[in-house]
Amino acid sequence: CLSRGLGDVYKRQAYTTAIDGSSDYLLLNSTAAVASGVSPWSTLPTSSVVTVGTNNNDTCNAGDIYIMYAWHNVPGYCKIGSYTGNGSGNGPYVELGFEPAFIMMKEATDASTNWVIYDNKRDPNNPVDLNLYPNLSNAEGDASLDYDFLSNGFKVRTSNGGINASGDVYLYM
Repeated sequence: CLSRGLGDVYKRQAYTTAIDGSSDYLLLNSTAAVASGVSPWSTLPTSSVVTVGTNNNDTCNAGDIYIMYAWHNVPGYCKIGSYTGNGSGNGPYVELGFEPAFIMMKEATDASTNWVIYDNKRDPNNPVDLNLYPNLSNAEGDASLDYDFLSNGFKVRTSNGGINASGDVYLYM
């Protein structure tokens, strides 16, 4: 994730291969759908190296200051992946190998959906449905976008298209 320089418009880009195995990126401060390809990087990031583009307005604008956050899977602590919605109130189960404390997710292909955050501190009981929208200035919401946080993963408990439209792919962290 790169944030553009101080005093400028911030473009919070999230690069991932978790959606379909190819190079994809989304904007963390936008509802924009996933975009495919290498841009805004000059080459595909690896597990140890990220190469930003030369004079690329998104990742390497001369004179700007950038901040990078890099996340990766850590067994028992952090997992980044995707699931496919089934459109049912008995939604998909996602195996993490640990009980989640925080989930941040976005429907990858729909340009009208928001990023959504759930956690077990503000909402410690299942179903976990209090949420935050990091790309909006809204207050905490309760939009009936329900998950169960389980000892080894999470379960979608709604047919709401924001987190479980049939056939749609959702990125989670």
